[in-house]
Amino acid sequence: MDPSSMTLRQKIRVPFLSGTITTENVKYRSAKLLFREIVRALCFSIACTAYAYDADKMGEAAGLYLYPYFLIEEFKSAGCAYVFRNRWGVKEAIREAKQHLAAGDARELDSFLPTMQQDARETVRKFFAASRKDGLDSKTLCGLAVGVVAEPKRVGDSRWERAKRRYGYR
Repeated sequence: MDPSSMTLRQKIRVPFLSGTITTENVKYRSAKLLFREIVRALCFSIACTAYAYDADKMGEAAGLYLYPYFLIEEFKSAGCAYVFRNRWGVKEAIREAKQHLAAGDARELDSFLPTMQQDARETVRKFFAASRKDGLDSKTLCGLAVGVVAEPKRVGDSRWERAKRRYGYR
C-alpha cells in the first residue's frame, strides 16, 4: 500500500512485544482508548530502552572500577602490600569487567589496559617522590596510600555495580 494513499488511522503504528499493532487490525471504541493504548506502549518502549547496553557508560564505569585496582597493585609492589588486603587483584577485576562488556568493547579495554597500568605506575612514583621529599617514613606513606585509594575504589565499585545493572551486556 502506498503511504501517501493511507489514511491517518492506517498510518498510526504502535510498537508492541510481538511486533507492531496497527489500527487497521484493532477496533477501538473511542479515541480515548486509542490514546491510552498509545501512551501505554510508549511508556513500555521507553522503559525497555532506558536500560539498554551503553558502551560509553560501561566504558567509563569500567575505567573508574579498574583504576584503583591498578593503583593497589602498584602500591603493593612499592612495599605497601601489608596495608592492602583486598580479595581481588587486577586480573580478577579485569575478568569481571569483561564479562559485562560487548566483545568489541572488551577488546578495546584490552588495548587500553597498558596505558592505565602505566598511568597508575607513574601516579604511585610521583606520590612516593613527593612524600619522601616531605620526609615521611614508609609506614606513614603506606597509610596515606590507603587514603589515596579508598575513595576512588568506593566510587568506582558503586558506579560499576550501577552500570552493570543499567547498561551491562550480560
